[in-house]
Amino acid sequence: MSSFVRIERGSLYLEAELYLRYFRGIGTAVLTGDSHTLLLLPIRHTAAGGLLMKIRNARGDRVMHVSEALIACGLSSNFSGLFPACWDPSAAALRINLTGGNNRP
Repeated sequence: MSSFVRIERGSLYLEAELYLRYFRGIGTAVLTGDSHTLLLLPIRHTAAGGLLMKIRNARGDRVMHVSEALIACGLSSNFSGLFPACWDPSAAALRINLTGGNNRP
């Protein structure tokens, strides 16, 4: 099942449904990748670090501050857009396709 994530002003936004489907009970994640694909990997033990998945509203949508991770992936910290995302079982991560979205550098 394909979903979408939004990246805007250095933050990554996950709707509650997407969070509950793949990250239920997870408080942190790692964002890695390149200028074509990002991988959002859940971290099961918060002591391991990672990016905090903050609750954004009463519905349960999440937001993560990812500007440094975007830069590490070769993107601008101001990179933004709406991108298709699907679970990749081989990577145990949410795969975000940057080439298939509505993006603005």
